[in-house]
Amino acid sequence: MPGLLRRVQALVAAGRFRPSGHGRLRMDTRAIHDADLLHALSDALVVETYPDDKRGPSLLLLQYDRSGTAFHAVWGFAPESGDALVITAYYPGLDRWEPDLFTRRQR
Repeated sequence: MPGLLRRVQALVAAGRFRPSGHGRLRMDTRAIHDADLLHALSDALVVETYPDDKRGPSLLLLQYDRSGTAFHAVWGFAPESGDALVITAYYPGLDRWEPDLFTRRQR
């Protein structure tokens, strides 16, 4: 759903983004910094979309940090402000993802 990605990109460009509490905790644990989220957002690729999530529409993006390492970030929208919201971010492991980082492994 490219509309959601464009919405996230526009909000971030306007400075209207933040991690959720859970997102900040996960980012800190995994050493993913705000600068990593912003580094290549314009080149992010949509892995999955969740338009009907009970907390509001969201999407899983494949992004690259400043060192060029791929990571996944789930972006949504803050209900009170509409700002872009990082729900979680992590470095995907090949135990759960195929090498393309777009396809989940069957369990």
